[in-house]
Amino acid sequence: MASDSPFPISSDTSEVSCPPTYYKFIRQVLPFRRDVHIVSFIGIFKEKNKKGEHEFVVAAVSPLGSESHKSLVFLVVERAPHPVSVIDVHRTLSSPNHHVQARDTIFALEYCNFDAFLQKRSAQLLQYVSFNTALVGGHFLALDFVRIVASISEYKKSYTLTGASCYWFAGTVMATVKECRFPVSHISGSAEAAGRSKKAGADYADDMIEN
Repeated sequence: MASDSPFPISSDTSEVSCPPTYYKFIRQVLPFRRDVHIVSFIGIFKEKNKKGEHEFVVAAVSPLGSESHKSLVFLVVERAPHPVSVIDVHRTLSSPNHHVQARDTIFALEYCNFDAFLQKRSAQLLQYVSFNTALVGGHFLALDFVRIVASISEYKKSYTLTGASCYWFAGTVMATVKECRFPVSHISGSAEAAGRSKKAGADYADDMIEN
């Protein structure tokens, strides 16, 4: 999904070895500017409606040095099956081992539109991690977050109800971020969500080592 967000891309992106999904995500959310943006918050949200439940990840990013909440941009990252229809998915995925193509997306929301987005999706925050943005150097760059998401997306391209679902995707992103030793200032969330994230991250790490 395209965006008119002011969130930029750094000038050295082409020099970094990244999976193709990374560049696809960059094109979807970032106009080309030179400002450096850092991550201040990453959370897992759950939406629950008549069709079922769904989890997605939100990262709050802002220009380095900015103290205004209005400069925040929220990157929404989520996995869904393709086709997206829940009815079709449950009919197609009749067994735990059956799979369909995953549809991983990322898009940007301006600060002024974020609350309305959460209300529309009836989404609640399950767990989050916030980062120390007052440090000189050592920041969690927004581009690093996109690289993490793209690598996980490339790692498992199929959607399964009991495996690489939206829950696995959100949990693996969160667990990987926590393991990357970024300057965390606070971690909070339900024990259930935290446990799921920890397991997803461990499974991802084990598979990467084995392969």
